[in-house]
Amino acid sequence: MELRDLPVSDPREAISHDLIDLIDLIDLLGGLSAAEWVAPTEAGHWRVKDVGLHLLDDVLGWLSRPRDGDASGLLSTDGGYRDFVGALMRRTSDGSRGRPGSAGRSPST
Repeated sequence: MELRDLPVSDPREAISHDLIDLIDLIDLLGGLSAAEWVAPTEAGHWRVKDVGLHLLDDVLGWLSRPRDGDASGLLSTDGGYRDFVGALMRRTSDGSRGRPGSAGRSPST
């Protein structure tokens, strides 16, 4: 099969599906009770609130990075897979980013 033989798809369809997923996530989170919001998850010490805020933060980052031209939060992929995974593990385990309670807050507050 040649590239020219592939069906043409409208990239707006993928964007619209992502937007619908985001709206569904916001609706789901907005409908949680106080007890559900602070309920534990399978993700270790992360509560439902921590997971929800992490997902929303990721979306905001993808929206704002191109707008602001700020790549400071991105991990380098220059060193290959092992270096990238090592940097990701350091980022999520050092308490400075990507972990509930970072920036002086405790989880579920």
